[in-house]
Amino acid sequence: MNSAQKEEKRNLLWKILIAVSSILLIAIAAYFIVQLFIANPLEGEWSYEDSNLLMVIQDEDMVEIRLPDYFETGSVTVSMPYEVDVNTKTFTLRMDEEALAEASKRAGGEVSVSEIRDVVAALEGVYDYNIEQNQLTLTEREYGEQLTFDKQ
Repeated sequence: MNSAQKEEKRNLLWKILIAVSSILLIAIAAYFIVQLFIANPLEGEWSYEDSNLLMVIQDEDMVEIRLPDYFETGSVTVSMPYEVDVNTKTFTLRMDEEALAEASKRAGGEVSVSEIRDVVAALEGVYDYNIEQNQLTLTEREYGEQLTFDKQ
């Protein structure tokens, strides 16, 4: 092989390397751009400022409300369905009667469904949300009451 053929082979390998690197870079950038627009901005663990309530927002449209010190018998965890509208920046929490019964059952029946409902009913509603520096502020749309959570 003469030097011209070697140089031509190196140029071809260099072009292939640049093409693969460019495609990979574009794919990574596209992934992050898509995640920016479709990702749930509220996903994660949020602790309520005024109590030990912990809200774990998951991607599968369920939020887990952990109530560690609300009842004398110990911690209770309740699942609630939620919706997030990133265009209007609204967060909707709904109470699920089956989830309340299941939470009471998991607590060994020591906490009644009505006791759990009394605590969780205060959270049910439609909220405007705002996130600033790992702090989530939920403003109730009807009465303007604010709930402030810190990211864990």
